[in-house]
This record gives sequence, C-alpha cells and structure tokens, in this order.
Amino acid sequence: MNNMMTLHPFSEHHRGHVKAFEVDATLSADGLLWLRCLVDIRAEEICLPANSEPDRTDGLWKTTCFEIFLRKPGEGGYIEFNFSPSTQWAAYQFRSHREGSRDLPLPGIPETYLDFGEYWLSQESSVHLPMDWIGQTLEANITAVIESSDGQLGYWALKHPDDAPDFHHPDCFVLSLRAGDSA
Repeated sequence: MNNMMTLHPFSEHHRGHVKAFEVDATLSADGLLWLRCLVDIRAEEICLPANSEPDRTDGLWKTTCFEIFLRKPGEGGYIEFNFSPSTQWAAYQFRSHREGSRDLPLPGIPETYLDFGEYWLSQESSVHLPMDWIGQTLEANITAVIESSDGQLGYWALKHPDDAPDFHHPDCFVLSLRAGDSA
C-alpha cells in the first residue's frame, strides 16, 4: 500500500523550511477518497491553524492546507477538496479552469487526522465522493500550501505550470486514480 509520491515546491523560494514532502492517495470502489500527506519539517518551523470543529470553511489555503483536485478524463470541469489540519474542510466544483465555482454537495463530512513529531507532520483525510464521481478513473493533482513559522507560504504540487503557482491548471492533473487502486 506504500505508493508515496513526491510533491515539489513551485520554486526553491517557495520551499520554506520543508525538507521533503510525500503523499499517497487511494480511491475505493465505493467512492471513498483517502489522502495521506507526510511533511519533513521541524515542528517549530510550520504554522498550523488551531484545532476546530470539522466545518465547511472557505479560505483554508491562506495557511497550511492539503488539497486534491479531481477531474473526469476528457472533461474541463473538476472538483477540489481542501483539508486543513484544524479539521475544517472545503469542497468545490468548477465548470472549467477557475470558472463557475460553487460548493460541491457531499454525502458526508470529510474526516481529517493529524499526527506530528519533532521533525515531521502527517495528515490523513478521507471523504466520500458524490455519486456521479464513483466508479470512474479520475485524473488528479495533489497539492498543499505550507505556511512557515515566519509567515512565508510555500506552494507544493505533483506538477506546477511554469509561470505561476496554479493548482487548478489543466496541465497539472498528472495522477490517474482508479477505483480500487492506490496511487
């Protein structure tokens, strides 16, 4: 089950204090999406939001937040999930690249679990996909915003476009997730 992939900073300037960043994702046949992020960083060098109730919340990307973007092959529309270490979350649906954004209705509340040590942070999040997203091979981009203790934001992804950090960019959906497989 260990199929860890590496996330990359948009630039060395955006690396912050992160030494390494690995992720794993699985999609079950019943539509449960599971995401695990493992960040190699000293505890005092990362800014984490305060623990909160697991509520739908906008603007989570303004501090440390883990994200996954999914689309159906051949389609311009996509969905986005944001999972905060605070346990707050967001889910959006887009008609096309950054267009037509609206809240994505979900069959349940996402779950997030955070664990950390002196030199690492691990977050696992899971969410059930809407019915019309179940049982299909999906294209994905796994991303994160990491806020360093000095307030600097780092932008991490499986793939970045060349000109600016843009997790929504169509060329960044480089991972294939098939129900029943792990990434």
